[in-house]
Order: sequence, then C-alpha cells, then structure tokens
Amino acid sequence: MIFQMSKSLGDLSFILFILTSLTICVRLLYLTLRRRNLSAVSKKLVVTLCVYILVLLGASYLSQEQLVPMGADKCFDDWCATVTGSNESGAIGDTRAQGKFITVDLRVTSRARRISQAPDTPRIVVIQGSGETYPISQAGQSALERQETGLKPLASKIDAGASFDTKAVFDMPVNAQNLRVLISEGSWITMFLPDYENSFFHKKVVYAL
Repeated sequence: MIFQMSKSLGDLSFILFILTSLTICVRLLYLTLRRRNLSAVSKKLVVTLCVYILVLLGASYLSQEQLVPMGADKCFDDWCATVTGSNESGAIGDTRAQGKFITVDLRVTSRARRISQAPDTPRIVVIQGSGETYPISQAGQSALERQETGLKPLASKIDAGASFDTKAVFDMPVNAQNLRVLISEGSWITMFLPDYENSFFHKKVVYAL
C-alpha cells in the first residue's frame, strides 16, 4: 500500500499566486515611475494575498488526520519511507532514558527508475496524545549506533529502485500514550503550499505505535 504525498495542487496554486503577485508588483512599479495613483492596483495585491491565505488555511481546516498501517509506504515523489515496527526500553547500552526509549524501525525505498536521490529535508518525530512532538534523542541515537554500526541517517542518498532499513530513537515520558510517528519531507517553502501536509495547521498522515 502506498500513500502518495502529492503537491500538484499546492504547487499549481503557489505558482499562480507568485505569477499574479509579480504581475501586480510590476504594474505598481510602472505606476510609481509614472507618478500615478496606486490605490486600485494596491488593492488587487491585497486581495490576491487574502485569497491565497484563505485557500491555504481553508485546505488545512478541511484536512483530516490519516492513520497509515505499518509497512505501508508514505511517498514524497519517488522517495518513500515507512515504519515497520517499534520497541521500548529503559536504556540502550549504558545510556539511560530520561523517561523511556522508543526505537522505531524504518524502511526507506526509492521508486526512481534511473537516478540516485536524497530526500529534501526529511524529518521524523513522535507525537503523543496531548499533541506534544518529540524529535530524535541524540543520546539514545548515538547509543544505538554504537551498538548497531552501519545505521544510515534518514537523509541518506539512495540508488534507484533500492531500499535500506534504519532506526530512530526517541526519549518519551514514561506515561506517554496514543503515540504516532510522523515522517515528513520538504523544505520551509512547503509550509506555504495549499493542501500539503507541511502547510500551516494541516492534519498529518501518521503511523500509530
């Protein structure tokens, strides 16, 4: 099963907004140089911005959280990742958790046919029921990598059609419940793409632990 994180609608909306805004800004510059009234064109720019913000927030408001079954790929174009399992422990080697360590098993796959690729700013966090998010524990991850040499970072370059397994460690409160794993990808610009998971207030596609 594959969950494709499509950006086509968001990309199209963003490009249309940028082109419209640039056109209006060029018109404003022209009118400024000609010393003409700018109010009508300025209003168009404000309206364009307001419409885009409404589309951005409206798409996020209508979105719903999706639970993805373990083993199902979450794909960002041709780069895919999935959660294949997890386990809890109080310590990894001689490194003790502040709460409890959650080790998440991951599989990364490339659906590309010809070229090697690396993901664009991949991230993984664990979310507990209250909504708090927890990034990878550097102490726990380092301890695991001392035990299991050869673990690749999530951001590693991957050959076309290849896959690799890796792990991520999180230090969670002992009483943390309703844990979900969020794998995401994309730079800061994706926050401004309508109907995309990274955009403001958009619900997420997550794996339940």
